[in-house]
Amino acid sequence: MAIFAQASIVEQTCSKIINDEGLSSQDAFKFTEISVESECLKISIEYSGGCIEPDIKLVNMEKITESNLPQIYLKLIFKNYDSCKALIRKDLYFDLSGTRDEITYIKNSGIYLENEEIEKILINIEGWEKKVLFTN
Repeated sequence: MAIFAQASIVEQTCSKIINDEGLSSQDAFKFTEISVESECLKISIEYSGGCIEPDIKLVNMEKITESNLPQIYLKLIFKNYDSCKALIRKDLYFDLSGTRDEITYIKNSGIYLENEEIEKILINIEGWEKKVLFTN
């Protein structure tokens, strides 16, 4: 079950997580900061453009690592159809509220029990060296 969130450019509005598959190609962008604000993952990026809004999605790579804390792996898919060259800075917000439920749902993997409460999750984002801690 692949899940990803469609980015919303409106400040502090968390995008809903939606399902899709087959997304892989992307254009150049740079992460500047990643943090958790309440139940949202805030991803700040820079890219060149300014004439057309890019297509941005956050993809769950369907990998959960067994460790002291559960870890999920995400990838930002960025498609920019813009030939303009202005330096654009955007804050993107993605809804993390269903992340704990998804991890407990994967009970068949033997990693976590269905009724086990998940209080902390480490988030790994492809292209960002630091892990991000999401807590209850």
